[in-house]
Amino acid sequence: MIVRAESGFDRSMMRYAGERDRPAAGAIFVADVLGGTFGYAAIQTALVQPARTGEGQRIDVALMHCMLNLLVYELQEAQFPRSVPPAAHWAGGAVDGHILIAPIAPRNSAAL
Repeated sequence: MIVRAESGFDRSMMRYAGERDRPAAGAIFVADVLGGTFGYAAIQTALVQPARTGEGQRIDVALMHCMLNLLVYELQEAQFPRSVPPAAHWAGGAVDGHILIAPIAPRNSAAL
C-alpha cells in the first residue's frame, strides 16, 4: 500500500472519479499483484536463455516500476502537457448492476 500511495496511482484515479476530495478506499494490493505477475514473466523469460546460450540471467522487479506502468497517460502528460484530458471510461447503470463504457475514439465518446 505504501508503494501504491507513493506512485500517485490513487491520486491519478481521483482525476477520473469526478467530484472527489480524497482517494477512494481500497484493499487491493495492486503493486504486489503486479510485482508477482511481472516477476513470474521475468522468470519464465529468463529460463529460456540458458537453453539457448548456456548462460544464466538476472531478473529485477521493482514495485514502483510496476505501478508506474499503470500510469501511461499521466507519465506522458508530465513530459508533454496536453490541453485535452485523456478519454476516461465510465460505468453506466444497468438493470443488474453496472457496465463499463469504454469509447475508443472521440467520435465514439461524442455518440454516447
